Amino acid sequence: MKTEFSISLLLILEMPTDIGMPVAYDVQASLLGSLNAKFDPDDEEHEENIHKIKYSTNFNFQSNNGMSFFYTDKIAFTVRQNRIYKHNFGHQIKFGAETKDEENRMVLALDVPEQGKPFSFLMHSETVLEIVPNKLHDMPPELESTCSSCQQRYVLTKGDSWKKQENFMDLASEEFGMQAKASYFDCEANFASSTGNFLNKFSSYFAMENKTPRDFYTAFTFGLIQLNSFFMYFPQAESCGVAFEWSQSSYNPVSEMKLSFRGDMDENNRGGGGQFKLKGDLDLIGDIVREHNMFFKFEYENDRPNVHTLREVFPKQAFSMKLVRKQFDLGAFNVPDYSFCVDLTQKLSVENNKYFFMDLNSEQETLTDAAISFGPNSNCDSNNHMVRITGKSSTTEEARNQLKSKWYYYSCMAQKKSKEYHNFPLTDPCFFTADDLYTLRHFKFGVETINLP
Repeated sequence: MKTEFSISLLLILEMPTDIGMPVAYDVQASLLGSLNAKFDPDDEEHEENIHKIKYSTNFNFQSNNGMSFFYTDKIAFTVRQNRIYKHNFGHQIKFGAETKDEENRMVLALDVPEQGKPFSFLMHSETVLEIVPNKLHDMPPELESTCSSCQQRYVLTKGDSWKKQENFMDLASEEFGMQAKASYFDCEANFASSTGNFLNKFSSYFAMENKTPRDFYTAFTFGLIQLNSFFMYFPQAESCGVAFEWSQSSYNPVSEMKLSFRGDMDENNRGGGGQFKLKGDLDLIGDIVREHNMFFKFEYENDRPNVHTLREVFPKQAFSMKLVRKQFDLGAFNVPDYSFCVDLTQKLSVENNKYFFMDLNSEQETLTDAAISFGPNSNCDSNNHMVRITGKSSTTEEARNQLKSKWYYYSCMAQKKSKEYHNFPLTDPCFFTADDLYTLRHFKFGVETINLP
């Protein structure tokens, strides 16, 4: 399948204002691109059920969003943001199932682009101030007679001294067989002023402090929305461009990345606990094959009654992760085994059979124990570099006292005394009270490092 496409769009919305002069909002967009794709339902090189999609695509997209304020009957003042996106790449994707180590696994493989045809993405944005005629067929007004220094079109800028031209990522690794480059150009955005500001900008998208409720799921999902908004309205009012390229390395390149994995979920409905396991292999395939093993496990215990309107509170949960790179030879250089391991355990002080009693006089706490180890070994226990983290998170007396002044606390206490409810009232005021009571607000962590490089 081969498709070339061109799309243009113009939308103008004009409306009156209280001061008598109309205001107009316009959107202009144009897209020019092509798509070549081929689907092969059966890969004859394998006996397993493997499918292939080979495609290449490129597009050039430009959009203008502007707001115009009409002055008298001849001139309009316009603020406009001009965005340009350019994208070019092609891949071969394989997906399906295979049998490995007597296990059925899902498979996903992706070709790494060659240096001559890299995966590339470029975007640029600038804000423009204009003085234009309020009729499309009119010629632009001449300003020289009244303001010889005025410009009919002015790009909003702080000056050339504020523009950044810098590579903020330039990675080329024979060990991984790939290279990636990313750079700013014509960039006045605050996040480009330093590496620290760049990290702060993007880490704030996935922070819990600016989101409600404050949990990892909300931080991740809302962070993706914020990140998408950043690219959709890139950057903001400042002029800035970003370019990115990814391809094979110059020496000992990798031509394909192949991921095979299997997940298992075991829930103990009677005991209320369960565990999830994910086992997989990531192979970087070229003239030299780099093999990587992955293992994830999440376990939890829970005998609390299942009330879907309350957040899950597990008395104990544990997470384990193990990433291992197997030894391989890179010419005359030997790349040894290497592993990165994480173990995390959390214990909650809330007893499940007392969760609904809401003890307002006791401090509730969570104990955290974590270990991160890494080193040139395939066994986590043999790693000589380690970070140990111990922590205690708890509720506070101040929060418990403030809770007693909330409307939902009074409503819940009244419902508990009512003869209408024999046990814990499953009502919104009591759900809000329980959530407020068991929200951890005081955190204390200790970090111990062992033989860090």
